[in-house]
Amino acid sequence: MDLIEAIEAKDVEMIRRRLSTYIIANPNDEAMISRALSMIDRGNVPVWDSVDYFERKEKKDWNREYLTDAYAYLKTEHYSKALLLHITELARYLSPAPASRSAQGQANDRPRQDYTKETRMRELQKELIELENMNRRKGFNKQEKRRFDEIRTELKRFESNKHHTNSSTFMELLMELYQMVKRIVSGSERR
Repeated sequence: MDLIEAIEAKDVEMIRRRLSTYIIANPNDEAMISRALSMIDRGNVPVWDSVDYFERKEKKDWNREYLTDAYAYLKTEHYSKALLLHITELARYLSPAPASRSAQGQANDRPRQDYTKETRMRELQKELIELENMNRRKGFNKQEKRRFDEIRTELKRFESNKHHTNSSTFMELLMELYQMVKRIVSGSERR
């Protein structure tokens, strides 16, 4: 199910996952992002949390770590429209729209592709560490368990799509994350 199908089905969890992933992977696709937000508003889909306590930084302090923090907050704390739009602006700032194909060689495309994968892996790693700490302290609540399962599903998807990457470092990181997830699952099943 893609983003538009999720909106049409009014599947809030799927909309949140697809929209969050889309804005990180395609922050410069303003037409699609606007279309999705309009469809959500028109359909009265209850996607947005009304609260958002994420502390915004000035533009001069924007970097990939800040983007990762904002994205992790959106995914784990409060899914607010204001924060989603802030993350979209932040991602655009950090990944400006590429120049035309004739003005830019394919070699320049590679870092952008790696950035998206690396960013996603850092986000997953950070979330796993946070979830692992929560699990150790108090165990999972329903929402944390669901998010943990989402991460595990995403890692399995990455594992099944090994052939889509040429980076052995990326695969090593992915396997390390997968092992962490397995340890968390086995620890929570013993409770």
